[in-house]
Amino acid sequence: MRYSQLGATFCLAVALPTAGGIWLDRKLGTVVLFTLLGLVLGFAAGVYNLYIEVFGKKKDGNHRSSPKDHRPDKTSRGSHG
Repeated sequence: MRYSQLGATFCLAVALPTAGGIWLDRKLGTVVLFTLLGLVLGFAAGVYNLYIEVFGKKKDGNHRSSPKDHRPDKTSRGSHG
């Protein structure tokens, strides 16, 4: 279910700015300027969103830690006098 949500989010991130670009091109009489701009910006936003979802931030705002950052906690070893 998570991957289908990511796919739908990516498609919307690309489709909505592209559709807006098509609309602007028709309204302003430009050939493909805003369509391409919307496509590029939408694609960049979609890739960024995918990156954040896969490798993104923790809920506290920090980036996910790498495996080498998982060191034993000194307080969990028990008390030794």
